[in-house]
Amino acid sequence: MRLPEVSKTVQVPDNVTLSLDGKKINIKGAKGTLTRDFSFAPISIEGEGKNVRIWAKCHAKRKLLS
Repeated sequence: MRLPEVSKTVQVPDNVTLSLDGKKINIKGAKGTLTRDFSFAPISIEGEGKNVRIWAKCHAKRKLLS
């Protein structure tokens, strides 16, 4: 059985910079800096320009979309 893939693409605003280091995300904007580490989560993250794609293969599709 093939697992369903859940994917979300987020567009980063122009005045915000985003950097990815594996599953660690650093975001800098006008209001400060935010750092999050998603190494514990069974997800994949990739960034291209101002778009960030997050996806996972999961049995429980509803859990990922909420």
